[in-house]
Amino acid sequence: AGERLAEVKFVGPRSDDALARLLGMLLRPVWSAGAPGLRSVTIAHPRRNLLTDQGGVPLVQALEENRCLRTLVLFGTQIGDGTACALSNALEQNPTLEVLVLYGKRLSGRGVAALGRAAKGVAARQLRELVVGGTDFRDEDAADLVRAVASRRPAAASSSSAPAVPSLAPAEPLRSFGLLSAVLGDETARAVAMSGLLIGGVHEVSLVLGKLSDDGAAALAAALLPQQTPSDDDKALAGSGTGVGLGQPSLRHLRLASSAAGDAAIAAFESAWAKPGVALESLELAFGSASDVACARCCTTTVSTEDGCPPRKFSATNRFGDFMDEVVYQRLLLRSPNGGEEPLSVF
Repeated sequence: AGERLAEVKFVGPRSDDALARLLGMLLRPVWSAGAPGLRSVTIAHPRRNLLTDQGGVPLVQALEENRCLRTLVLFGTQIGDGTACALSNALEQNPTLEVLVLYGKRLSGRGVAALGRAAKGVAARQLRELVVGGTDFRDEDAADLVRAVASRRPAAASSSSAPAVPSLAPAEPLRSFGLLSAVLGDETARAVAMSGLLIGGVHEVSLVLGKLSDDGAAALAAALLPQQTPSDDDKALAGSGTGVGLGQPSLRHLRLASSAAGDAAIAAFESAWAKPGVALESLELAFGSASDVACARCCTTTVSTEDGCPPRKFSATNRFGDFMDEVVYQRLLLRSPNGGEEPLSVF
């Protein structure tokens, strides 16, 4: 592959700390010897691997010096707060990383808070996609992260008195945001609905909220409608609901999965999908308690008669596990190669 190698993927269950430390060394400029650097690094597996903070920390610390990497995907059964905090610090020095996916089964509220500070700060203004997952943080931690991401506003929404210095310019909204956890539920959903995330410039949102109920799903469906006015009770439940109902949603693609939601959740999204002014182009639902009949109703593609309007695709399934393997893992963690450049996969 030589100088053409731009992407490496390690997707086997034996990926470990030794591999991560080696990649950390290779990402430092002193080892590149003038050759084109890696632009994408992925360590991922749909179930488990051997990666811990002992390897994750030195790998992400290399980003403090690296100026080539654009995409970093890290999945680790034992990845936790150490890697997340090191990532947050590295992003303060790194001006080039655009896509960050971190799924750590030991990631707690402390690590999620560190990622939230990084996402909100101007130091990570180049970041265009952020996906965070794990099973050790809770709804209140996820809600804080959602509000941090939602605080990144389009330039037009920024104050006219904003600093003119480019390095101090407000961070533009992420184009894509994902939150993946089997233990999250309605509180996180309400935070998403009330934070303004869906009208703040984000084009794609992927949510795996394992404990999401029909009520929480209905709150998300309602947030898809333009110019919504939240009630005082909803604001209190969401904690901090700035920016809701201030304009036309910019969201184009929504992916939502829950093992608990069912037919009532499907019906809420069916109703929202049919409303005028909903800008979604694709809606993918996986609700483990939904019936086959309800899911079948939603498998539709609508072709617009207006020039330049893409078709709208709505799909639903009750096969939650298959959706996690075939959609969430494949699209968010096991990402496609960059153009015609040759990737390296180690199994």
